[in-house]
Amino acid sequence: CVDGELELVKGLLDVGLSSDAYTYTNDEGDWPPLRWLSEAEGMDAKLKIKVAKLLLKKGACIDEGDALEAAEDADDESFAAFLAAAGATSI
Repeated sequence: CVDGELELVKGLLDVGLSSDAYTYTNDEGDWPPLRWLSEAEGMDAKLKIKVAKLLLKKGACIDEGDALEAAEDADDESFAAFLAAAGATSI
């Protein structure tokens, strides 16, 4: 997701990978894709939103992993605004 590989993300989702899939490790860096997008520095904002829209279309929970809070903490105003408009709430 954070590489912006839309076709790969779509393909993985189409074969059944959860849109909220965690990295399946046991540390505090386990976050769903929307959270990873929130923290993706240097990623083009338009591409970030395209990936997020795809994840949401495939059932990602907008509040799983506190993506909005992470985007706000990262000062990513455009992604935070997108998430808020999509229904995300801050803690």
